[in-house]
Amino acid sequence: MTEIEILFREQRRVKLDIIALFWIVVCILISYFGSTAVDAEIAMAVKNIISAGLLISGLFLMFITVGAKWTDIKYEKSFFPLVFAGLAGVMLSNIASKLSFTSVTIPAALFNVLIGVSEETFFRGFIQSLAESLTNNPVIAIVISSVIFATFHMAVYGGTPQALFVMFGAGLVLGSVFYLSKRLSINYTCHGVYNLLAMLR
Repeated sequence: MTEIEILFREQRRVKLDIIALFWIVVCILISYFGSTAVDAEIAMAVKNIISAGLLISGLFLMFITVGAKWTDIKYEKSFFPLVFAGLAGVMLSNIASKLSFTSVTIPAALFNVLIGVSEETFFRGFIQSLAESLTNNPVIAIVISSVIFATFHMAVYGGTPQALFVMFGAGLVLGSVFYLSKRLSINYTCHGVYNLLAMLR
């Protein structure tokens, strides 16, 4: 492997920091809490286990394919614009949803945090990073991950063209935010916080 190839691979590695680690630990705790079915809701316990599997498999596949590296928390000036852009991307999913956002139990709201972080790990940290590494084209990588992201959400919002279009758009925004920062912590924060607040409204 030449020096250029090594440098190129180094630039492709996903950046992890203390904020990303915080979200991962929180989601592990949420998954443990949900899997105990303390609210006697077996369906929620199963969903937690599946979501945890998505998170763990996403992290594992990300590490063995594109790699990851620990970075400090000194963000560039683009940090806050990217956070706001990410929040806007996640908010697009509201258009695809017809939920009334009535109050729900805390376990259900916490589950939404888990699934948000799990999705970012798998779709952005793994699929998008791997696609970019294979194609050497970030636009193609973002489109690929967005298509899979939208297809995955058919189980939630249905397969209507409108829902798929909106979820594809949300995927494009979140994918672009991840490409510009290469930091999962920004996507974790956007998706996790938004999902939590949306369910508690």
